[in-house]
Amino acid sequence: MKAMRKFLLAFAGVAMLAAPQASAAAASGLAAAEAKARALSAQLQLMEDRRELERLQMVFGFYYDKKLWDEVAVLFAPTGTMELDNRGVFVGPQSIRKFLNVFGEGPIKRGQLFNHIQLQPLVTVAPDGKTAKARWRAFIQTGVVSQSGEWADGVYENDYVKEGGVWKIKRLRYCQTMRTDYDKGWAKDAEPAAGVDPRFKPDRPSTGGCKAYPEVEGPAFHFKNPAG
Repeated sequence: MKAMRKFLLAFAGVAMLAAPQASAAAASGLAAAEAKARALSAQLQLMEDRRELERLQMVFGFYYDKKLWDEVAVLFAPTGTMELDNRGVFVGPQSIRKFLNVFGEGPIKRGQLFNHIQLQPLVTVAPDGKTAKARWRAFIQTGVVSQSGEWADGVYENDYVKEGGVWKIKRLRYCQTMRTDYDKGWAKDAEPAAGVDPRFKPDRPSTGGCKAYPEVEGPAFHFKNPAG
């Protein structure tokens, strides 16, 4: 895609160099061609940004699955935040890294299951291409062999920022939709969203508004209804 953008802009530039020798009508047509080339370049950049943001979130999910906490933390911007359910807000990669031990020290150990499958991406890139928002769904399987197992599901409403040409997580906010014992299932068991763990004091209080099944409260949509 980057090569295509360069080609479009180069083509438009060559056309404009020839404009002084062209008639007024031709020059107008060349200017229109340049404008179209720039519009196509902007669209290609938007597609690249969306692809990179989806890749970033998927990378987050794979590192998270394996409890690779160092790798997870560096995906955040210097002032990036993590907020999981109602556990509070943790600010900056160092604070986030310490907090992740709430799920046990990494990497994942034999006999543990900690899958966080990233689904349903809806990415909205800002017009200036410097920030973005996205909503994701996580389908979760956790457990320890021969001891316990849980199903869970939740929604992310995240913010991202581009720094030095690289997308980073600016704000990761997750709200649990459902969590239940594997054997009982959600028809018989509905676990509440987690609160603050006294071992890990947050930098800021929770945003609030995360209530798990059978309640229905979760993060607001960052996007408008495309048909509305």
